[in-house]
Amino acid sequence: MSFDISKQSIGFIGTGNIASAMIHAILKRKLIEPEQIFAFDTDKSKMSELKAKTGITVLGDNRCVVEKATMIFLTIKPNIYVAVLDEISHLLSKDHILISVAAGITTEFIKDKTQSICKVVRTMPNIACLVEEGMTAISTNHGLGEKEINHLKSILTAFGKIEEVNEELMDFVTAISGSSPAFIFMLIEAMADSGVMMGITRNQAYRFAAQTILGSAKLLMDSGKHPGELKDMVCTPKGTTIHGIYSLELNGFRGMIMDAISATAMRALEISNENS
Repeated sequence: MSFDISKQSIGFIGTGNIASAMIHAILKRKLIEPEQIFAFDTDKSKMSELKAKTGITVLGDNRCVVEKATMIFLTIKPNIYVAVLDEISHLLSKDHILISVAAGITTEFIKDKTQSICKVVRTMPNIACLVEEGMTAISTNHGLGEKEINHLKSILTAFGKIEEVNEELMDFVTAISGSSPAFIFMLIEAMADSGVMMGITRNQAYRFAAQTILGSAKLLMDSGKHPGELKDMVCTPKGTTIHGIYSLELNGFRGMIMDAISATAMRALEISNENS
């Protein structure tokens, strides 16, 4: 199987939320035809629903995906990687590209389980890819050619932005990007709870909080300004904002965030070590 973008097929082992979001985005961008996407999941109802919505080809087992596709996303939980790799390893060739989409699953781990026969990429997307605003870290090994890397990037940018990082940083990226949407959702919930406490309706409070975070993030990205500079733009002398910031600082807001990211990163490192 020599690499040819026009003939490239994509496989998905696992069709959960992340895989489904990827598939919808790929087809929306018309990167390849639906029949060039092959997928398998042990959840038959989930697979059938995805096929009905997208027209992709669903298969009977993981081995069939390897036989049909050249670029394969392993969109499965970390705890079943060993079983899946054991199942498919004898079918892999040097032209296959396996893409890890799980916390703690390193390229070395996959190479070890597959006798280094195929090319391996490690990625870490986040849940925002469900709305095509994902942030995905990517680390490639030296086996991929330039065309293959560019093709993979075109797929990953279909549902958000990407950043290339050295693999040794991937566990930290998992913390700051992969897991942190949960922290943002907690922040939105807390902001909304405060609004309800002050008399704003629940639905309105969620909209105020969510749009404020969305707009603030866009302002930071578009302006290129340091976040501290933007913070200062909101703080007027003796104003409301500076009093709120004082309360946050008094209660260790920055330290709590840093502790949460650090705890998440340490757990990601533990998972990596468990799989080494």
